[in-house]
Amino acid sequence: MNGSIAIRLYMTTVRVLLIEGHSLLRQSLREMFMLEASAIEVVGEAGVGCEGIAAARQLLPDVVVMNVRLPDMSGLEGARLLSQELPDTRVVLLGQEDGEEYQREALRHGASAYLPYWAPIGEILVAVKAAASNKPASQEKGWGPAPPN
Repeated sequence: MNGSIAIRLYMTTVRVLLIEGHSLLRQSLREMFMLEASAIEVVGEAGVGCEGIAAARQLLPDVVVMNVRLPDMSGLEGARLLSQELPDTRVVLLGQEDGEEYQREALRHGASAYLPYWAPIGEILVAVKAAASNKPASQEKGWGPAPPN
């Protein structure tokens, strides 16, 4: 067995569910995660919040990457529901706005991180991996206020 195959066997794959109302953005996220095939697996997708919540209940992903604004619900509400119903599943919210108030609001609703859509791809990947490892995003790259002591 060559070295790269052996290394892959011991790496933990992060199982991700995408909940994004815009098909182009959902496709872009899927393709971005597929480039990280050794570390991230997209296990499902949904275009609206209620379908995404149902898929999360069935698939039990490690991380849900969700738009803050969905056609049928707020991503904040989705994060709150998921954090209550599936405490082992983490949520990374993506949105159009930037700033600490949005980050704080996302964290208050149970999200592990909030990033604007224009965040560099590497930062989104790190946020997903940090969420999966249950590290506060603020300790990884500053995507939110530090957790209270």
